[in-house]
Amino acid sequence: MNFAWGSLGLLAWTFHCFHHGPGDAGFPALAWAKGLPLLLGSLVVYRLVGGRNSFLPMFPLVWLGLSKFQWELCASPGFLWLWPALFLAAFWATLKAQDGRILLPVLAPLWAAQAFLLPQSIVFPLAFLTAWKGRFKNSAWIRWGGVGVFIFLLIRGWGNLRLDWVDLYDLLVTGRYVSFFLLAWLGLVSLSVKGTARFAAAPALWLVAGFLFFTPLSLQVPLQLSVLRWVWVFQAGLGLECFRRDLADPAWHGQAVWFALGLGFCWGVV
Repeated sequence: MNFAWGSLGLLAWTFHCFHHGPGDAGFPALAWAKGLPLLLGSLVVYRLVGGRNSFLPMFPLVWLGLSKFQWELCASPGFLWLWPALFLAAFWATLKAQDGRILLPVLAPLWAAQAFLLPQSIVFPLAFLTAWKGRFKNSAWIRWGGVGVFIFLLIRGWGNLRLDWVDLYDLLVTGRYVSFFLLAWLGLVSLSVKGTARFAAAPALWLVAGFLFFTPLSLQVPLQLSVLRWVWVFQAGLGLECFRRDLADPAWHGQAVWFALGLGFCWGVV
């Protein structure tokens, strides 16, 4: 079933690239190739969370494939499109490694690379502040996240310290992404309290604090906001699956509501 959902997302992404690449330029093969690991990486994470026969990847892969923000990231020059790939790698590693002594050396270089590409990512080590004893093995190793201070100094984070609520307001209210944001929250709380699952999903919401306090004055900010859109929509898939599995009526009319919501959100990303 995951193969079917992956194929559906890839078909949506290919159609989107064809739509943006007519004329003399031809098919944008490079942009398409950049988006491919993002969709496949998302499928791998969704399979790890939902299992082999889950409906979890069905709609979010189509959302990402049709999204204008994934196109913006993949079609633009530079390496910012790598940030979602690093996010997925960190998500996968956090789910797989249930030991703080393993997580710290694995996540530290990923955090550093993410902060280099996107300064707002500097807050990610804070996601483990609530990793109290008993949540997972050797949680104290990563809870204090002293590496976060190193990352802050490495990229001279104080130079980006600036309160910026206007961009977030425009994204949430004017851009009407508040629905994806709320679904991303639902996706977080749907994960198990025990283990590392919630810590894998927490950076998607900590990134809001990063954009609020560490958004530099730069012409890159609109493209950086595309990263935030990508993360919210990716995690909104977890929330939609929680709605289908735990909140919607299991009868056909409840599932029809879930299906209608999934289709309706497609128009929110194109």
